[in-house]
Amino acid sequence: MMAKPMNAPSFWSRRVFGEAIRFSLVGILNVAFNTTSIVLLTELFRLHYVVSYLIVFSAATMIGFFLNRGWSFGIAHGEARKDFLRYVSFTIVTLVLGLAGIRLLVILCGNYAVAVALVSAVLAPVNFFVHRTWSFGQALRRAG
Repeated sequence: MMAKPMNAPSFWSRRVFGEAIRFSLVGILNVAFNTTSIVLLTELFRLHYVVSYLIVFSAATMIGFFLNRGWSFGIAHGEARKDFLRYVSFTIVTLVLGLAGIRLLVILCGNYAVAVALVSAVLAPVNFFVHRTWSFGQALRRAG
């Protein structure tokens, strides 16, 4: 059986738009937290920026999971443990992509803070769609 193609107007319902806005606000909060914390750990404690990134990434994952599950997508019930495992699984993928992107940008532009912010911004839309549909099981067909 072939899946019915999703057209843009039905996917971008008012509900999904609101979720995207809330997800973006959580993302902005996490980018600010990430960038500030990474700079502080790197400059104040003299950690390598990759070590700082790994430490902060772990904290940001927890913050992002709870805020996105409860506030962005309004999920109060269900199997939080399964959601968390899916969320963390995909977040690890973004960790690898993020580290590779940050390393490349540091080589190209030499500024790790700018690299962290840019990589976070590029990964944000991908994170929204994957976390909405897979991590939290909000299927596209239920978007309306």
